[in-house]
Amino acid sequence: MDILPIRAYNNVGEAYIVKSRLEDEGITCYIRDEHTLTVNPLYNSALGGIKLCVQVSDIETALKILVELESTPLTDDNGNVITCPKCGSEHIIADYKSMRDPRSVLAILIAFFFAIFPFFVKSVRKCKDCGEEFK
Repeated sequence: MDILPIRAYNNVGEAYIVKSRLEDEGITCYIRDEHTLTVNPLYNSALGGIKLCVQVSDIETALKILVELESTPLTDDNGNVITCPKCGSEHIIADYKSMRDPRSVLAILIAFFFAIFPFFVKSVRKCKDCGEEFK
């Protein structure tokens, strides 16, 4: 049984949501490296994220479902489609970790000075088309 990764995630919750969706369609999925990266998130770059793996025979079907999920527009609590305030695009990243905030820059400088991991990042939405970050 050959198993290959088809996506990598920074967030274990997001990986499990996608895994559940694929399993609803009858595709057997596995999550790899979740425990290592949950315990030590600094290994994320070295390991390539939390991997969603499927059997080779299911890759084509799984990728079709993932494309469908990724093309579904993001909605708010009322079911309204969220659009970019700058360009009006519906291609939005929901939980983007932004470093543009002044506190993030300060956290990076402190982390560099004291050789520690910067824990402050701001979660925002980001437009895939124009790069605008917004709440």
